[in-house]
Amino acid sequence: SIKNYIDALKKHFEIESVFLFGSYATGLASNDSDIDLAIVSKSFGDNRFNDNVKLGKLTWGIDTRIEPIGFTPEEFESRLLAQEIKKKGLKIPIN
Repeated sequence: SIKNYIDALKKHFEIESVFLFGSYATGLASNDSDIDLAIVSKSFGDNRFNDNVKLGKLTWGIDTRIEPIGFTPEEFESRLLAQEIKKKGLKIPIN
């Protein structure tokens, strides 16, 4: 389902990288766990609310457990959460 989601993302955003993080990345996921994904794209811009709504809507019909968080490349270099994701998360091939 992650691959299908990434394919859907690529139709709307220019994706630079995707990271799986949280319980699925650490192997501690349960049946109720969200699938946490960090999406890095320079397509994210001034209207972050709309970007996040679109990221969420793209999960519909694919897997509603997917919880995407969007980052610009600059944010992914500087934010504390992003540092943790890079350290403990798994980079997912997007091609």
